[in-house]
Amino acid sequence: MKKTAFMIMLQLLLISVFTFAVNIQPIKTETIRWARNYDTVADSHTHTELMNISQLLFSQIDNWNLNTMRVLGAKWEDIMSVNHDSGELIIGVDGISSDSYSELIELIRSSGGELVNRVSMRGRISAVVADIPQLEMSTFVMKAHAAGLSRYVEPNVRLKADFIPNDPGWQMQWGPPAIEADFAWNTTVGDSSIIVAVIDSGIDLNHEDLDANIVPLGFDWVNNDTNPWDDYGHGTHCAGIIAAMLNNSFGIAGLAQVRLMAEKVLNQRGEGSADDVANAIVHAVDQGADILSMSLGSLVESTIIHAAIKYADEQGVLIIGSAGNDASEWYHWPASYKEVIAVTATSESDDPAEFTNHGDWVEVAAPGVNIYSTWLGDEYKSLSGTSMSAPHVTGVVALIWSQFPNMTRDQVRAQLRYTADDLGDPTFDEYYGYGLINARRAVEQDPPVHDVVLLHWKAPYVLKPFDTAIFNSTLLNFGTANEDNLTVQLLVNGTVEASKLVNNLTGGASIMTSHLWSPIAEGTYNVTIQVIPVNGETATQNNVLSENLIVRISKTFEVPNDFPRIQNAINKVDNGSTIQVEPGTYYEHIIVPKSMTIHGENSNTTIIDGSGIKSVIKIFANNVSINGFTIQNSGSKPLHGDSGIVLYSLHNNISSNIIWDNYYGIRLLSKQNTIVGNIVANSARGISLEGSNENILRDNHMIGNTRNLDIDFHGGTLSDYMNDIDDSNTVDGKPVYYWVNQHNKSIPSDAGYVAILNSTQIIVKDLNLSNNGQGLLFVSTTNSTVANVQAFDNSIGIYMVKSDDNTIHNCMVTDNLVGIWLSYCSGNIVEANTASKGMLGIALYESSYNSILGNTLLNNTLLLGIGFSLESNSNCNSFFRNNLISNSIQVNIIYNSVNNTFDNGYEGNYWSNYVGLDSDGDGIGDSPYAIDENNTDNYPLMNLYWNPADINHNLKVDIYDVVLACNAYSSTPSDPHWNPHCDIAEPYGFIDIYDVVMICSSYGEEYLP
Repeated sequence: MKKTAFMIMLQLLLISVFTFAVNIQPIKTETIRWARNYDTVADSHTHTELMNISQLLFSQIDNWNLNTMRVLGAKWEDIMSVNHDSGELIIGVDGISSDSYSELIELIRSSGGELVNRVSMRGRISAVVADIPQLEMSTFVMKAHAAGLSRYVEPNVRLKADFIPNDPGWQMQWGPPAIEADFAWNTTVGDSSIIVAVIDSGIDLNHEDLDANIVPLGFDWVNNDTNPWDDYGHGTHCAGIIAAMLNNSFGIAGLAQVRLMAEKVLNQRGEGSADDVANAIVHAVDQGADILSMSLGSLVESTIIHAAIKYADEQGVLIIGSAGNDASEWYHWPASYKEVIAVTATSESDDPAEFTNHGDWVEVAAPGVNIYSTWLGDEYKSLSGTSMSAPHVTGVVALIWSQFPNMTRDQVRAQLRYTADDLGDPTFDEYYGYGLINARRAVEQDPPVHDVVLLHWKAPYVLKPFDTAIFNSTLLNFGTANEDNLTVQLLVNGTVEASKLVNNLTGGASIMTSHLWSPIAEGTYNVTIQVIPVNGETATQNNVLSENLIVRISKTFEVPNDFPRIQNAINKVDNGSTIQVEPGTYYEHIIVPKSMTIHGENSNTTIIDGSGIKSVIKIFANNVSINGFTIQNSGSKPLHGDSGIVLYSLHNNISSNIIWDNYYGIRLLSKQNTIVGNIVANSARGISLEGSNENILRDNHMIGNTRNLDIDFHGGTLSDYMNDIDDSNTVDGKPVYYWVNQHNKSIPSDAGYVAILNSTQIIVKDLNLSNNGQGLLFVSTTNSTVANVQAFDNSIGIYMVKSDDNTIHNCMVTDNLVGIWLSYCSGNIVEANTASKGMLGIALYESSYNSILGNTLLNNTLLLGIGFSLESNSNCNSFFRNNLISNSIQVNIIYNSVNNTFDNGYEGNYWSNYVGLDSDGDGIGDSPYAIDENNTDNYPLMNLYWNPADINHNLKVDIYDVVLACNAYSSTPSDPHWNPHCDIAEPYGFIDIYDVVMICSSYGEEYLP
């Protein structure tokens, strides 16, 4: 970011700061970046004003060494304590009168500043520390100097001891310095009496950097034993962030030297169940855990987990949870429960991580991108996620409790909040919560004497007239002194509607108060809970919690009129509501866990943009309708399933949207959904049905997608593919033919995608099928013919599932991942096709008794690069007269695929990598071509096989071929005389005079080796 004149002058000013002795050095950049305010400051200060700040401060301090600081290259934020848009100044007051002191305090307050500390010597105040806004600093210094209210003014210089951990991985750890943990360690490194339960995938109990800090109190709930060993790595990584051994000459530096208890609830895939998590929480509490760290969660609430969390909360245990990595504002459980500190993730530049969840339910932020920590087997590695942020917070609260052992759980929580660096929006921000945690301030700042705080509250967001709302709030006495006669008020639009008196609240104690209110008219109301400040309380910004409440009979709500964002509205309205969205661009990642309608006013101008990460809309509820939007710019990670819209549930309606520039346009992982009238364009996948059936697709137009339509269910049963998809759907302007229960028909020549289900005697010929998941899909279809089809740039060119006795003839399949794939098929003839430039040329899976004859498999070099692939019990198939040319692997046979034949007793296949000789000149190699120990081509051909008119495959076209053609004349696939080898000319699926003529025209031709 470009520096402004203000920053340049402040740096020049601080180049002159005093350099201390050997054991003191300038510190690293403050985690609060002045860069966030560069542009604002530049607009507010002239060059002359900036010079005045510099000159006034220089005139006050005559012992700063300008040359030394130039050499050190110190910056303002390197030297002075700064707080977002303000900085701390020390004002010398020794010797001034009491009246002058009072005037100084008033000047600080009138300048928008705050008195943050005092320094006393010999029983008298020698100096005060004031936090002064940047924009008022020049005026404040001038006034204080001119009025004789100060003997000197200087920045509140930040110092650092020379202690650097000798852990070699310290240089890889940007997280602890970013939250000033290295400063905090000058105060405390932790207390071994504190126990942290890591509820995760377990811990590597013998890890060199962890074993000394582990207590054997945990349990393995996955395997039901007392050995919570980590077989996934995630829990070990989180444990290292919290409490890897410090300054032990190897590994990394953990934040707090406390004890770790492993509660294993996640298996080796990182998955777990609600009952195990609940058991682990209760067990950890009963074993004496003070803090629970949970870097796990779900988008779905769990009553049993919440009950366990309430149990832990009642026992005074502090609970930390990761906010989740969906880049969404939707709640992530268990972090979203009020009893849990929800932690978001930041990057090394203090910006929110692109993946982090956020919202009005999060509490604090912590480093979460490329975090280096312990791994399995004494290893170390970097991971990213809010899973890494939560243990940073766990480590800091462990340090707080180590330094202030008499604090209650809620005091520790408040200390964490109110010592955080306030980033983003002032006071509270939906990405940072109350701020980025600051370990130094958290352990250095003594608890106040008088401070009452509204820690959190629960309020409804929508009511009907005359409904009664209950507002529950938690009141904490954050101070050390006992407080009497506390007044907690409920205000509606500024008017006090209810009031509660708390007679006494001891230091550190908290209490829940409840207020009732019944509106009588529709409208939007500001509802506020406030506690009246007590005597001596100076920090009153935490005495108020406020929220807008909508009173309405109708269940229709508007964005942005009623709620600022779409997800914000989803969070707060009830099931069955309608959310109307006005035109505009909404940069959101939306999660829909409730039945509702979300309607965009205009699909061209009402835009939901995913900012190039994650899925734009995820639907987890039944009976959701999404219509009238442009949905664009999801992430591009196929393994993450980044989508414009992804459906996990039933009976949803996606209609009249423009969905473009995503990885998946519409991705269905559930059934019985209706997809109507959408334009899906410019994506890697247009509409993808993955294990999804009983859906209705109408009038959807897939344009310019790498794969327009993909029925992605490999194997399965007929019912798995049963969808109602008609030819009103198009791919690149050509109709989709998705035929079910059809017989004796031919696919029209304008087809763009073809799927044939449970049908017989279907002819598919003379088509160009490209840019789909499958060019052609057969499921449970028999006695049909595919001829002269060109299938290219698909995932699978021609895909047959549980389809028998069909013929695939004279097709060109090229640039597909798989050219031709038979899955659970038998009795098919695959003849005279060319499959090239793919990952697999022709693949058989669980398929037997098929004839693979006279095909050319050419230059299949993509990834695996296999010509023939026989997998999983593909037995008793015949392969001969095929040409295998320059494939990376000519044949790959795996998983019990046996008894396949690669010659007919006289001739086999042509192999371009065959190294044998043909000494007798019969066109057949003298030595066999060995495929593996069970499969051999005993008669490899020395030249390409080419002539389809050689019906009986005796290497010449003779009278026997003519007789075979005549015997099959006028037959179709259902006739007993049908011979698919004779069907070599158009029209396919019927042996007629054209077939006989083509054979006769080749009469006498021989296969010359």
